[in-house]
Amino acid sequence: MRKIIAISFTLLFVFFSSNLFSQESPFNEIGFDAALQKSKTENKPILLFLYATWCSHCNKMKKEVFTEASVIDFLSKNFVCVSMDAEKGEGVFLKDKYNIRAFPGFVFLNVKAEQLYGFSGEYKPENFISEAKTALIPERQLPFLEKEFNADFKNADKCYAYITTLKKTGADVSEPAKKYLQTQTEPQLVSMINWRIIANGISEIDSREFQYVLKHQKEFAGVSSPVRVEKKIINIVQELLRPYVEKPDTIGYVKMRPLAKSIQMFKTDSLVFTYDLMIGEYAKNWNFYKKSAIESVDKYYGNHPEKLKEVALNFQKNVTDPASLKFALQWTTKSVEIKPSADGYLLAAKLSQKITDPKKARDYAEQSKKFSESLGFSTKDADDFLKELK
Repeated sequence: MRKIIAISFTLLFVFFSSNLFSQESPFNEIGFDAALQKSKTENKPILLFLYATWCSHCNKMKKEVFTEASVIDFLSKNFVCVSMDAEKGEGVFLKDKYNIRAFPGFVFLNVKAEQLYGFSGEYKPENFISEAKTALIPERQLPFLEKEFNADFKNADKCYAYITTLKKTGADVSEPAKKYLQTQTEPQLVSMINWRIIANGISEIDSREFQYVLKHQKEFAGVSSPVRVEKKIINIVQELLRPYVEKPDTIGYVKMRPLAKSIQMFKTDSLVFTYDLMIGEYAKNWNFYKKSAIESVDKYYGNHPEKLKEVALNFQKNVTDPASLKFALQWTTKSVEIKPSADGYLLAAKLSQKITDPKKARDYAEQSKKFSESLGFSTKDADDFLKELK
């Protein structure tokens, strides 16, 4: 009997201990006003953790980082820690107020709710503590860096220190970057520090600074690297066009597209073409999609079998005129020449059927079946299609 009681007590102890540990966290959801009051009372800055319930990185941080003793100890001693669902209640307002564009978002605030520091993303315990320690250093905080920059905005180092910290919070840094860069002549732009400020702070294709980069890529590559210069050029096209693609906003996209095309680089033109197809697909504007594909698939996707199949599949599902479908059939046959595949042969069969060429449709379907058999895969899709042809 004593043994049973002892075992039961042990199990209860383990159960309650594990529950207490699983609930242990430096964060609570007391609300923003209560956090501000506690911040004033305890004379500690606030660490606001904004999360989304669907965010796997947020959940991982909760389970694997904010349960670590070292993290709990450091945050509890130095901050008033409050967490909040960024998609509910005041969390929505705070997400917008503090420019949280990615989850999880971490905002460090003083007792007046002024932002001192911030960053987003998933971190390991030691890296998170390192960032939190930085947030406590007055000389690394935004109010100090902003004051230093405004007092001496011609100073490149002060500009760079300010915009890199500001950018981590998700804020737009173009205004301070431009304020400094306007003090530089065009030849002066070609330096390591100025390149870093341009790379981090300039996002307008038609800006003086970026246009100078385009015309003097070799010089900027000399103070940075060819890879970094090319990456910046590609990123600036992404920043220009991606928001219109994601909406999708065809009118806005068509208006801004010529700016991206004005760069006249193969990689950026290829990216613009990809966005052309994406916005056509998202907006279900199949005439725009069809026109873009016929004009440029061979140039940009000619050596990419999966991309050729992807475009051809959209034609097979959404395009009806035989002349355009013949282009899709050409892309599909080129795809299987580069990389034979059962689904590629079957797509060619379906396109041939849609073009009303039953002989070709059967031949391609048989090739699809034969290819699957050679690999020991199921031939059901090809068999079903062959039955349709009878």
